[in-house]
Amino acid sequence: MNSLSWMLYIAEVVGRLAPLFGMGTVLLIFAGGFSFLAAAEPTNLNSRQIISVRKTAKRLLLFATFLAIVACLLPSKGTIYMIAASEAGEQVIKTPEAREMFEALRLRIMEELKVVTK
Repeated sequence: MNSLSWMLYIAEVVGRLAPLFGMGTVLLIFAGGFSFLAAAEPTNLNSRQIISVRKTAKRLLLFATFLAIVACLLPSKGTIYMIAASEAGEQVIKTPEAREMFEALRLRIMEELKVVTK
């Protein structure tokens, strides 16, 4: 597979992962919040257990923050398709035939501009 194929594949994966990251973030925030509430509630837990619950809650909230950041930085499916199209276009432009065509087009435009300005 070439780089264009990989970009198309990644676009499909990103399209499916973005909602998962969002839902995971929300669920982890709720889990972390409930863990903090459980640790704050007067129960028959000893101090070690309360510290353990608080550590777990902090870890959940840190992981939720990480997921939220990743979800924000992940480009959308459309953006990845545009990047792939740009990469493909760049490869086409670099061919000798394309260079000749663009040079001929540039010369034709210059001729037309000379005619219009006279």
